[in-house]
Amino acid sequence: MAVFKTDTRFYSYENLNRGLNIAQISNIAVSADGSIISGAEGAGCPFIESRMDHNGGSPIISWYDYGTMGNFNHDANILWAGSGRGVAASSLQQLMPQKRRNIFVTANGTIGRSYDDYLDYTNTTTWTTGTNFVTNNYTPGVGNLLLWENDNDSYMQDSIQVTFDLRGTYTNANGQTVNINQDASIQLKHNDRATFVSKNNNDYPFTHTFTREFLNNYRTEKGHPATVGDTFLIKNPVVSRLLTTASYNNERYVIYTWMPNDFSRVWDEVTAGEADTIDVVHEAKEKMMKWAPLFTMTSTTEMPRCMAMTNDGRYLFFSTYHTTNHRSMLRRIKGFENVNFNQESKDIIKQLDGNSTDKVLTTEIFNNNSYYFTRPISSIAIDPRASHDRVVITFEDFNSNGEPNVIIIDNATSGTWNSYTDISITGHINIPVYSAIIEEHTGDIYVGTSEGVFIYNGTSWRQYEHLKGVSVTSIVQQTKALPTRKAQTHTGIELNKLVFAKTKWPGAIYFGTYGRGIFMDTTYVTDPENEVCDPADLAIPTVTANSENSINIYPNPVSGDAHLAISVVEGGNSALRIYDLNGRCVVNRNLGHMNEGEQLYTVSTDGLGKGMYLVNVTIGGRTAVAKMIVR
Repeated sequence: MAVFKTDTRFYSYENLNRGLNIAQISNIAVSADGSIISGAEGAGCPFIESRMDHNGGSPIISWYDYGTMGNFNHDANILWAGSGRGVAASSLQQLMPQKRRNIFVTANGTIGRSYDDYLDYTNTTTWTTGTNFVTNNYTPGVGNLLLWENDNDSYMQDSIQVTFDLRGTYTNANGQTVNINQDASIQLKHNDRATFVSKNNNDYPFTHTFTREFLNNYRTEKGHPATVGDTFLIKNPVVSRLLTTASYNNERYVIYTWMPNDFSRVWDEVTAGEADTIDVVHEAKEKMMKWAPLFTMTSTTEMPRCMAMTNDGRYLFFSTYHTTNHRSMLRRIKGFENVNFNQESKDIIKQLDGNSTDKVLTTEIFNNNSYYFTRPISSIAIDPRASHDRVVITFEDFNSNGEPNVIIIDNATSGTWNSYTDISITGHINIPVYSAIIEEHTGDIYVGTSEGVFIYNGTSWRQYEHLKGVSVTSIVQQTKALPTRKAQTHTGIELNKLVFAKTKWPGAIYFGTYGRGIFMDTTYVTDPENEVCDPADLAIPTVTANSENSINIYPNPVSGDAHLAISVVEGGNSALRIYDLNGRCVVNRNLGHMNEGEQLYTVSTDGLGKGMYLVNVTIGGRTAVAKMIVR
């Protein structure tokens, strides 16, 4: 429902709707920089840039309120047509040398992924969509999308082949930095440490320590001591998984991929009729994303629905829903740490496939394979705290038969899995509950209902002081707290600088509503700083591109007018663009023809927020870039 007005006898209309107050937000995912991707019934997948003017502030903030940045805070870019459902956002966000904020969306039976063009996500070359996302064997489902990531995994069997940057450095056992200086003969010793990057996860950096056992085994296998000039197969601690639902030949599946952030994967399969040789077909298929069916349902009236995975990635909980008798079942799959992801894709799929004789996973149904819930399961929330083996299940639909709308399952990953505790909302057992989280600091349970948000502290319920009477259809907490990560590599003699965003507002809770937009509660935010990295981390040389044209800015830092001294090697048509740290173009001007020599240009910084910007001047196809700090 929306509201418009006309003063022109219905010839034209003015939109009176604020923000997302005509949308039902069914799912929310938060990027490392605080930007939000959401799924909205009938309104696609709204994407909202991070609030750059917020630095802690009041405990409750909405994206359709008035703020210092006006409409920017609540205008959403609609990325997808139809009804948006499941969404996901990677926590491994690269800021340099490329800007990659990986997002995943579903709507109307389609699924897509983008690393974005950092402007408005309309650059279709960054998207991979449709049935090819899950290969031609499956048709993607809707409403179900689960991304699991870990930057310091110790359970999964993922390995990576690495080599030292011979123009770089490593750290020895005494904590001293050693310059390699292209000396490939330097021998590695016990507790030497080096930084490598996870190629299939946006080149996210990690540190590896070479143990005595590893070095001894390497010497035994290779017949010589390990040196910085060698290639090593080591444990990859940066891992990611994506799960969704799909159908094929009247069967329903939960499918799983171990390469969601690998953008080297292509999506269009070459068919035999289009290929010159069978080798071309084989090569094309090898470059496609690989999926495995974890669970198969042969009934056309029963389908997988909600999904949640434990922090360590070893257990998957999901529900199935019978569309005829409206019953739900709860299942769990365990044993993901037993899958050897270092084999060929076809062998990995055999280990994951629930119907394969080579499977290493175990699927179990709650309460000895026979228990049905008579209300549809609407969400599954896993306790994010260490040593807390608890799962919260919520149920939707209005119900007058006394069936619970919230339950707790303790010892959720243990062998015994057949009992629950009814913690239905006191005085509100009949209302539907749409979503839940277990707050990561206190263990309080937050649930979104048709009448607002309720909080359970372990003994009793209370109603959340905000959003009373508002249908809250999605709740998510930012439980990641990654620091800014940096690394340097070389391509030949060229230095490559890698910078990754720290998690913005860790602990923030986000509420998606029906018709009132999206809200954020900062009560549990442990780091209220607005910046996702030190602006100096993104510093670039004053002169870039062809090392000919250059820019000097004064004063710098600047408040008011900035004067640009531009050294022009060859005259030509020129343009000025200024970008903020999110890559958003905030100034775009055609400067006309600019002659050779020293040129001066003045630009006002009024209206620009405080922070660092990149000033880009293009003259006749040659580009120069300089950083500018606004005070």
